[in-house]
Amino acid sequence: MLYFAEGVPIGFLWWALPSVLREQSMDVASITSLAAALTIPWTLKFLVGPVIDRSVERGRRLRDWILACQVAMGLALLPLAVQGVVPAFSVLLALLLVHACFAAVQDVAIDTLCMRTVPLERLGSINGWMHFGMTAGRATAAASVPLLMHSAGWRTVICTMVLLIWLPMIVVLTMAREPAVQPEAAGSEPGHWRRMFGWALLPALGVALLAGTGFEATGALAGPLMVDLRFDVASRAFFFGAIAPAALAVGGLVAARLTDRLGLVRAVALGVLTTALAVAALARSVPGESVAVGEQMHLAWLGLVYLCAGFLISASYACFMSVARGRWAATRFSLLMAMTNACESGSAFVAGRLVPALGYGGALAVLAVVSLLSLPFLSRIDPTGARADAEED
Repeated sequence: MLYFAEGVPIGFLWWALPSVLREQSMDVASITSLAAALTIPWTLKFLVGPVIDRSVERGRRLRDWILACQVAMGLALLPLAVQGVVPAFSVLLALLLVHACFAAVQDVAIDTLCMRTVPLERLGSINGWMHFGMTAGRATAAASVPLLMHSAGWRTVICTMVLLIWLPMIVVLTMAREPAVQPEAAGSEPGHWRRMFGWALLPALGVALLAGTGFEATGALAGPLMVDLRFDVASRAFFFGAIAPAALAVGGLVAARLTDRLGLVRAVALGVLTTALAVAALARSVPGESVAVGEQMHLAWLGLVYLCAGFLISASYACFMSVARGRWAATRFSLLMAMTNACESGSAFVAGRLVPALGYGGALAVLAVVSLLSLPFLSRIDPTGARADAEED
């Protein structure tokens, strides 16, 4: 349920909102710029990691962080419902940025709780199920927003999002006691910073920054692409509410079964390769602005991208958690997640600039190739050695 709560703002901001804004005649460059800007808080959330690590060592519960962020996330959205219409770009950006900041902090707290409670040998399988919960949250938001926008209006959309964010607070309030953390020294001993981050973290940072570029570009462009291909609202809602989340969930569950068998690094490599090929196939189906194939075929190619991405996301998160485990888990993992968010932000920004020059297909093809640049970094990752380095503290 916690990962459902983590998925709701993502489904709203990056799955549902772009198509709504495109229908309001906002240009693709502005939409992708908004998506890129809203990723900045997730990119910078590694700054919160040390604060959460220290607060946990001093007895602060992670659920307090989660609850406070959920309250603040909902309050940040409520002013958007005052006028009952989509506000001006500057107002929308400002309030959504505040919302995104608290959502990013909540992510750090939830992921840290996972790393402190999930056994190491079950990271692969557990991440698949966590990914399933997050996908369900994204799907709920993505499916409800376009349908509610057309049937009930903008105010109802915002109030529904607030409700979806606040409902999981019941689970947080009733959750079991967190594992106790022994107080630690301040960490001023020689070599503290090397052990806190370690050389083993560097190749993982490269993978986080590059591996998802093709899929993230697809996610940023999918809504505007479907609008420009004249998909009706029911088709878009069906894709974001059913096809995309189902594909992501199935991909994540396949990863849950295979990651522990293949090994973390091999599983991530398989995810990178299959996702890049799927994005390239989608790019080939939409040359320029013309409709080269029917609507059903476009949906099939998009679904394949999300299926492969589900495997990649689940496998890579398990790999990153393995690298990050140790005393400074929140700091290390949030830094890795910040790089994945930087990938998302950069991919959305670049894709929006490439579309006018190369079309949707050309933009997707370029970023699919960029994702393959993560493979040399991936070959340098040693999760076992990284864990040992992290746990020296």
